[in-house]
Amino acid sequence: MTDTFACITIGLSGGCELLFNHQHEIKIENAVPKNSTLQDLVSFLDENHYIKERKELFLDAAGAYVRPGVLVLINNCDSEVYGGASYGLQEGDEIEFISTLHGG
Repeated sequence: MTDTFACITIGLSGGCELLFNHQHEIKIENAVPKNSTLQDLVSFLDENHYIKERKELFLDAAGAYVRPGVLVLINNCDSEVYGGASYGLQEGDEIEFISTLHGG
């Protein structure tokens, strides 16, 4: 038995995909520990260089979680319903980051 998730799927839209080298979907296989939270996943994305440019448009000032204006969905539901950053990831979760910040 492995102590990492087989696959966590991350969707990116609303401009977030531009920060991740124009990727709309990332599949992370056998790398995220099973006891990880949503906040741990965000740190994992940062520490493993998935964010390719302008981190400040994705991460908050402390670099600990996403900045205000980035909507986070867990299986198509607002992450706040599940407890936000402290949500314990589950096998097969689909996490989506959507930027709601747009210039005008």
